[in-house]
Amino acid sequence: MVGADSAEDGPYWQARGACLEYPTEWWEDADVAVSEVLPGRKGQRALGERAENRRRQTLALAVCAGCAVELECLVERAAAEPPSARSGTFGGMTHTQRSRRGAVAARVAELRAAREDRG
Repeated sequence: MVGADSAEDGPYWQARGACLEYPTEWWEDADVAVSEVLPGRKGQRALGERAENRRRQTLALAVCAGCAVELECLVERAAAEPPSARSGTFGGMTHTQRSRRGAVAARVAELRAAREDRG
């Protein structure tokens, strides 16, 4: 369940995502080879590929941190993905972070508390 009003406006919250203004590659699995996402590097392993993956992940997390629907995104992604298929950055968490036992529940509680504090 995304939230109390999610059944009626699930697609609506997605349209308010801050990520819509940025390249989708930022949210893809950090293990995806840069050569698969950046033109001109096909067929070769790019130097600094890990650094580029970390850069994209950092950018994605920064966008998520300022997103009004971070909570909805995280809750929906966590409910939709089986642990064996965790990939990408969603709701302000990387696939590795979401895979840790109890991490999603703790982050959801944190986001809900912050939302309540804002009123």
